[in-house]
Amino acid sequence: MLGSLIVICAATAELVPLSLAQALDLAQRHNPDLAVVQQMVPAARAGIDVARALPNPTVGFNVGPDVPQYFGLLDQRLPIFGQRGSAISAAEADVPVAQAQLAVSSNQLRAAVRRSYAVLALSQSQLELSRQTARLAQELAQLTVRSGTRRAGGEARRARSAG
Repeated sequence: MLGSLIVICAATAELVPLSLAQALDLAQRHNPDLAVVQQMVPAARAGIDVARALPNPTVGFNVGPDVPQYFGLLDQRLPIFGQRGSAISAAEADVPVAQAQLAVSSNQLRAAVRRSYAVLALSQSQLELSRQTARLAQELAQLTVRSGTRRAGGEARRARSAG
């Protein structure tokens, strides 16, 4: 396989050699799907803090329409019977899952880049072989024409000498 491939830089419209390592690096830094999966890891870690927090209290106030009565309400949900511990455990379990998803997505991207790089290298090799074949065919055609001209000239000389 080639050490580096030639790609066209869209910004400058010039040919730029690109190694496999550079192609992998570009894909890792600029792939939007991988960027989404990368954000899942910090989001899962933030979920642990959310699970550890107690829910916010609710405050309410009512006025009775017929009887002048005022009602106030303060509501605070308290997680009991292991609900909070279960929520924290579930959030903590989400972190390795997100990390595994990131590893899988990264590996899939690397494999796709390697396949594409190999296809490009093969295509460039085939193009070079086609160019060489065309050049050899052209040289062969020129040699055939020269050889045919020499033979025709030699036959004409023989015909004049014989006649």
